[in-house]
Amino acid sequence: MKLGHVQRFVASATAIAVLALPAAASAAPAKGKKGKDKDQEAEAEPEVEPEPEPEPEPEPDASFDADAAAIDDAEDTAGMKGRVGLGGTRSLSGVNAISLRYYPVSKLSLGALVGFSTFSHKEAGDDGDFSETRTVGLLGAGVQAFYWPVQGNRAKYISADFGFGGRGVVYVGFEPGDENPDTLDRPLEIDIEIPITTNVFIGDSVAITPEFGFVARIIPGNREPDEQDNSDTNPGSGVGERLGTTNGPGLGFELGEHGGVFFGLSITYFFGGADQKAKKAARKKKNK
Repeated sequence: MKLGHVQRFVASATAIAVLALPAAASAAPAKGKKGKDKDQEAEAEPEVEPEPEPEPEPEPDASFDADAAAIDDAEDTAGMKGRVGLGGTRSLSGVNAISLRYYPVSKLSLGALVGFSTFSHKEAGDDGDFSETRTVGLLGAGVQAFYWPVQGNRAKYISADFGFGGRGVVYVGFEPGDENPDTLDRPLEIDIEIPITTNVFIGDSVAITPEFGFVARIIPGNREPDEQDNSDTNPGSGVGERLGTTNGPGLGFELGEHGGVFFGLSITYFFGGADQKAKKAARKKKNK
């Protein structure tokens, strides 16, 4: 082979090699990039996350929520169970008394009332001098029970209960009377009252209670003289004179005889309201 042919062969091979290197270099990264893209695609697939565990339910608060309990109690039963009320009462039969009410259950109240009056003055004795003192008086006492089928919500500032009931009152007088043991001369009267009433509460402790109803009055004794010409002069509470006749034994009935619609009225303060329950609960919580 001639030298010129060798030189041309070497030059041609070198040229081919120079052209082939860029093509190989450009092909190699493309392959790597493809693999890299597959890896990225594989990494891009979202992993399935485990479902979150349910949060534990909060434990009930052991502390006593007095306000909420008071509202619930008021909505359900007016919160009257166990409460005691003290106030002033004018009953249907006319006794002005201090009254006490107690609720053994929310819709039933039991109570008692007592009132009295006295009057003293000087009078002449056997010697004609005004040296003796005469005292007369009247005591009225009784018991009562009321049922309250409709009760208001004590969460409101003004609420009302509606009810009916019964009351028994005894009037007993003390005054000098006939010394004859066979006659009934001192005042004695037994009254049975059947009121329809409402408790109008201002807040949850003060109640104004008007009443309207029926009264039966029993004044024991007999006006007819016996064989010894003795008769009972028991005047009772004085209803006979008030109604236009003489005072004495008899039987009377009244329904709205006094002026106005209501002729019985009470103003009572009830202990143990929602505010006091809240304060008591707060003290318990503070002491824990």
